[in-house]
Amino acid sequence: MFNQDVRAWDVSKVTSFVSMFNAANAWLARYVNCGFDSSASACSEVSPGTFVASAGAVGGPPAAWIRADGNCDAAFIVGGSEGTCTDALAPGSTCVPACDGDGLTLVGEHRCDGWDSLTRATCACDASGAVANGAPGPTCSSTLAIGSSCAPTCDAGYVSSGSRSCRVVSAPASAFSDDAACVSGPCDASAAPTNGAVGNCTSSLASGSTCQPTCDAGYIVSGESSCGAAGALTAAECRELSCCERTFDKFGFGVAYSYGDEL
Repeated sequence: MFNQDVRAWDVSKVTSFVSMFNAANAWLARYVNCGFDSSASACSEVSPGTFVASAGAVGGPPAAWIRADGNCDAAFIVGGSEGTCTDALAPGSTCVPACDGDGLTLVGEHRCDGWDSLTRATCACDASGAVANGAPGPTCSSTLAIGSSCAPTCDAGYVSSGSRSCRVVSAPASAFSDDAACVSGPCDASAAPTNGAVGNCTSSLASGSTCQPTCDAGYIVSGESSCGAAGALTAAECRELSCCERTFDKFGFGVAYSYGDEL
């Protein structure tokens, strides 16, 4: 037993449809196999290209069959329930299904456009909410389809982390999941300071991290290089030692000094 129209199934990997609907009495009472025999009056109601060829009277594929009465099966929606809809929506009629689960909204309505031709409403999530240090981006729309996910677009110096997704759930669970964020990106700390070397610094220093460049002989380093918010690098520098500081270095006497001091 199936709760939706099987003609939408992906059957591209099926190798044989022989007797697919044999003894499927409920199906055979409602549908006709125009792909095998197009003489039934229902077959003339639609374009020949609407159905595909079938090798047997009770064979598949499902797309070879159409409704004998011309009605549309509107009693199903992904992520919801039938609402005011039925499995026998008359041509030219509309109905309103319902979406289940917190975070799902109904987009459109079911409409039977013609003989067994249904335009379906969808249940979707609103993924268009604001993102700190960025924007929702073109794929994070107010109608994010079930089974889809998206990532925000981030401002300069920030990178995307996580995603927003829409899924099928049972009420009252939330169908919308959001762990998307724009976080500070890494810093390029690979440039050596003047009169020094790069030390253990790299081109991808993580935000909030530090590294230590080194200085040439006769110079002293100001400290560590650090990566701040939005990929802003505070780079260490190398200062030339004064005459007194050089003496301290050479002979090991005098007063201890640091970068901020100049003796």
